[in-house]
Amino acid sequence: MSFFRVFLAASVVVVGSIASPCPDPALAQGTARIPEMLERVMPGVVTVAVTEMSETKAIFGAAGASPLDTAYRRVLDLSDAKSSGSGFMVEQGGRKYIVTNAHVVESASGTGSIVAYSINQTRYPMRIAGADSFYDIALLEFSGTPPGAELATLAFRGSEPRIGETVLAIGNPLGQYPYSVTSGIIGGKNRFLGGLTGRLGYVQSSATTTWGNSGGPLVDTDGKVVGINTRIEIAGQGDQAFVQSQLNFALDARIAARLVQEILANGGRLRRAFLGLDIEQDVVIGARRVDPGPVVIAGVVPDSPAARALGAKKGFRIDRIGAEVVRNIDEALAALESVRPDATVAIEITSPQGRTETIEIRTAALSEENLMAAAQFLLREKVAAQALPRGGAVYVRSAASRGSNTGAPSPSAQYYPVQKPNIPGVPPKAIPAPQSPELLLIAVGLVRGEERLLYRVANLSQLGAAIKLVAMTGRVDFVLSAGPQSQPVVRSLWLSGRENVAGRTVVY
Repeated sequence: MSFFRVFLAASVVVVGSIASPCPDPALAQGTARIPEMLERVMPGVVTVAVTEMSETKAIFGAAGASPLDTAYRRVLDLSDAKSSGSGFMVEQGGRKYIVTNAHVVESASGTGSIVAYSINQTRYPMRIAGADSFYDIALLEFSGTPPGAELATLAFRGSEPRIGETVLAIGNPLGQYPYSVTSGIIGGKNRFLGGLTGRLGYVQSSATTTWGNSGGPLVDTDGKVVGINTRIEIAGQGDQAFVQSQLNFALDARIAARLVQEILANGGRLRRAFLGLDIEQDVVIGARRVDPGPVVIAGVVPDSPAARALGAKKGFRIDRIGAEVVRNIDEALAALESVRPDATVAIEITSPQGRTETIEIRTAALSEENLMAAAQFLLREKVAAQALPRGGAVYVRSAASRGSNTGAPSPSAQYYPVQKPNIPGVPPKAIPAPQSPELLLIAVGLVRGEERLLYRVANLSQLGAAIKLVAMTGRVDFVLSAGPQSQPVVRSLWLSGRENVAGRTVVY
């Protein structure tokens, strides 16, 4: 199964009814039209399967018989799939692509490990044409076998959905029920979600989705794609997790359409601005009343645009980025995502003494070199270590092992076994630090009990990208090894320097 980006506790309870006891007026009026629409749309939906996986993730109607008869004729055999999700076909620049979530395919390992199954169960080998982990979107291109006539092309809707509008989710829930359809209404717009990925620009609907629906389309009654089904809401209480079946989130189609165009136009990735700015907001963990501190400048990457403009402003509060007021780290991130490369952005800051000023910064483009510089900066400032790329891998050397009198390892950084005990309320027991002066960096992410969210790291730019994603949680876990005969260990680092405080960090 392909899991949405949620961490599940020991047991799960479903909250809320799957079917509303009151008939939907729009559905009642359009019962004749919706089945016809589905006959046009459903041939554009596919099941995306991953046949080979790694424990770590990569950092990114026809005339005649109804096509629905074909969809339900026989059971889809996914016996060779390690995980699966959903997707749908779009056309861009005269070529056909499958749109899905990045988390559906980010664990794929090796050539030929991603396949798509069409409505008549034709198997199409796929490869990743481009992706973005932050927005949790991936574009797959057909590898070898061109798309057949049974596949239909879906279109993104260009207008904003309306609250209360009827929508339908199509996909393969649990990897067992392909071409399942659920209906609901738009219940919210422009939702900002927690987690590492998929944070901005979500529409909320009551069209029930679950694991396996990831990447499938949320469509309106005309068959236009309103969003990409991505997440469900799960609320934890004690050692239980409660599935909120009426809270389903899909990436807004207007954002998705822009991302598809930009990813394909930029060689498979989004073109982002780079300032070299390290900002942080402290949040006390476990506090009954969450009262986070201000968003402040924690540092700047050397020789970056921010270093030239804000190098002497460490500790200053950020009040506004461009036209957007900044009240928390999430709003700061959203504002920075709207800043374009090679543009000028105004940042309003206030000193600890209360003096407010506006600084203009000319942005650069986020390049491999800038990601590498950000990685070295973050390791030096947050971990007191140096990254050493060598032979297609990255090694980490602590400042102390270099004979330096400065930058001793942070007291908030401790080592743990990779397999932490998953006992609620019982913290894992730390182990002694490895004695080797250099450690092989295997992955970066989060390890929580038996749950792992880890990104593969083979070079400095991947290291920079992984830390950028994870740092928003206030904690970063590094999976390290002292050598082939050594068991990997996890070095957990609280970015604030205090274990009871999450220093939620954005490096942009």
